[in-house]
Amino acid sequence: MARPTGRDLRTELIQEATTAIQTNGTSFSFQQLAEQLGVRAPSLHHHFRRKSDLIDAAAVQYIEAFEGAVDKLDHTNAVDRLAAYVDVFTAPSCEGRFCLCGALTADWQDTSPAMQKRIRAFFDGQRAWVERTVEQGQAAGELQSDLYPDAFASGFIAALEGALLLARVVPNRAASDGPLEMLRLACA
Repeated sequence: MARPTGRDLRTELIQEATTAIQTNGTSFSFQQLAEQLGVRAPSLHHHFRRKSDLIDAAAVQYIEAFEGAVDKLDHTNAVDRLAAYVDVFTAPSCEGRFCLCGALTADWQDTSPAMQKRIRAFFDGQRAWVERTVEQGQAAGELQSDLYPDAFASGFIAALEGALLLARVVPNRAASDGPLEMLRLACA
């Protein structure tokens, strides 16, 4: 029987798995994570029987944290809210990481059906948030009235995901550059 260490190994494991997914996808193994955490692999299986369970836990935690950060965007105008949203979305690029949900869509076959449903809901929710914010910006005269909010929202989210990819391969390119330019062009 393992001796208690006082460590919150479950939390450390989720954090380590999140980093692994955001940097290299789901190709990690329990053995790799155990080595990084300085424990034996069987210790990890005490917390998560299967790798898919760990991936799901990491995704749930990421989604909750992301949505919590977006809920706190309380800027008075839509353009500032969207610019702050860009900062939230592209924050992982500062550490050479991707959006965890975007990384999981690249490894869709390794994502459980339940998590696929949750990831779809995440992206649907993000598109809906951007769409509502655009509509509010149009009503306030901050954004062009001829924008289609649903199309802009889909394009904006796609631009953000693409910007995270480009920031990794194009030296000195901030992940926020393209999406912020897209937003600037949409201003009234």
